Amino acid sequence: MEPRWYQTEAIEAPFTYWMREGLPDLASPCVEVPTGGGKSAIIGWTAKRLVEDHDARVIVATHRSELIEQDAADMREVWPQAPIGIYSAGLNRREWHSRVVIAGVQSAYRNAVKFGHRDVMIIDEAHLVNADEGTQYWRLIDGLRKINPDMRLIGYTATPYRLGQGYVTSGDSALFSAIPYRVSVRALIEQGFLSPLVTGSPTAAIDTSQVATRAGEFAARDLELAANVQEITDHVADDVAAALQSGRRLALVYGVSVSHAAMMRNTLRMRGVPTEMIDGTMDRPARRAIIAAFKAGEIRALTSCDVLTTGFNVPAVDVVALVRPTQSTALYVQIIGRGMRTAPGKKDCLVLDYGANIARHGPVDAIRVKEKRAREDGDQTAPVKECPTCCADVPTAVRECPHCGHMFPPPERKANKAASYLPVLSLKIPQKRTTHDVGSYTIQIHRKKADEGSPRTVRVDYFEPDTSNHIGAKIASEWLCVEHEPGTFPHRKWTQWWQKNVKSSPIPVDVDEAVKRLNTKELPRIRSIVVEPDGEFTRVVKLIQDAPRESGQDDDDEAPSVDAAPTWGDDDDLPF
Repeated sequence: MEPRWYQTEAIEAPFTYWMREGLPDLASPCVEVPTGGGKSAIIGWTAKRLVEDHDARVIVATHRSELIEQDAADMREVWPQAPIGIYSAGLNRREWHSRVVIAGVQSAYRNAVKFGHRDVMIIDEAHLVNADEGTQYWRLIDGLRKINPDMRLIGYTATPYRLGQGYVTSGDSALFSAIPYRVSVRALIEQGFLSPLVTGSPTAAIDTSQVATRAGEFAARDLELAANVQEITDHVADDVAAALQSGRRLALVYGVSVSHAAMMRNTLRMRGVPTEMIDGTMDRPARRAIIAAFKAGEIRALTSCDVLTTGFNVPAVDVVALVRPTQSTALYVQIIGRGMRTAPGKKDCLVLDYGANIARHGPVDAIRVKEKRAREDGDQTAPVKECPTCCADVPTAVRECPHCGHMFPPPERKANKAASYLPVLSLKIPQKRTTHDVGSYTIQIHRKKADEGSPRTVRVDYFEPDTSNHIGAKIASEWLCVEHEPGTFPHRKWTQWWQKNVKSSPIPVDVDEAVKRLNTKELPRIRSIVVEPDGEFTRVVKLIQDAPRESGQDDDDEAPSVDAAPTWGDDDDLPF
């Protein structure tokens, strides 16, 4: 099993990040890969590289038994000889001596001393790490760093942001220092690695106008009153049943409470849809039996509340119904992600949004992350409402006036007929050609891994400028065919590239000379590039550079950096 191109880049990203100059001590990268992009396999390859190339002892921490089992299975698939141990009370496994331990944080955080010296800790679903110290993840990290103060951290997640915090790199107490790599949902859909998403036409919507917000999320009691309404449930059952009767295969339906999930299960059954419910209180054997029947198609729909959001992997799911509004962007994206895996015969996934989540957070390929804003001095006032009996100001969330005992009416249980039809994927069509600022670029010697006899090339990778939280993402790559046969199309393109962008003479005839001269400032600084799509690749059509340097001219501190890396690349699918 070989990694895909983006998986290779995701594996490389933490190592490249740690090699950057001027990083804070114990800088901790967090890598973003969409749900369905093979994150567990990336963790397996990363652990393999750490052990085999760096003789490291690794611990992989996550929060659910299903994820522990999935990470272990995928690691063995990409690394059959992996020296894996599992530490989880839920799985009745306590193997702490292995070179690589995959642990449940709930079981491990009190027992850090058992794991001994660990060089690297990998956190799966890293967005679940609370920024507040004293939580289970922090206690596990602190315990391991008492044994090895230099232990490094790597996070992997599809959603590197948290409710109330913004990006996981935000804030003075943030565990992660940067997001050095991300690959977009749209890119993986366009290249066939993820399933397309289509917006359905829900026939009702949940009215949240009277639902209070607490700690940044909708209040559970109010949300129950607003969502657990028979009229809405009937519409949901009709919509899901119609989707399955039209040829779709499996549906996931997310509610706001256990009783809400149970009502939706019962109503779907009344429509003739074989349906079961899963909740957090269900014992493991019963849960596994239900999921196995769902995968086999014996059960066509699963309803749930606060489960089946991470670590649930059934690629054939092609209907996702959000019958719950949420203020959490991460939860919204994680739920939608359950339908983004590809499967034989699956064309796309239908998304039915009854809670206006798409309007609230944006399409999943263009989400809006709310950064936490520091509270200004004196801004301590909670929202209030006026009591109609005594005219006192009381907190918005109260049902009984503390001054006179007036009882405020509960939120009205009703269905909002203004259903949401906003696109779950952005409808923006990229321009034929786009211009991107360049923050840095690398120049390296390259040869196809699958064909050792092929001519060597020079590969140039262009990266966006860094931001406060993220390392610049790669914009595009191009290959310069220095050693191809003279007179062939690839070699003519190389000579044209040199004459246009470097202009000095003579033109190099081998890649060693080309890399050396490109890194001795014969190539004027590249400020930006113009690119256009070319099948599955992004083709560089123009370099926008500084004027050629005069002899003795000093470097501009703000110029894009170029990192010489005369090593072998390993891409096999070159665009020529």
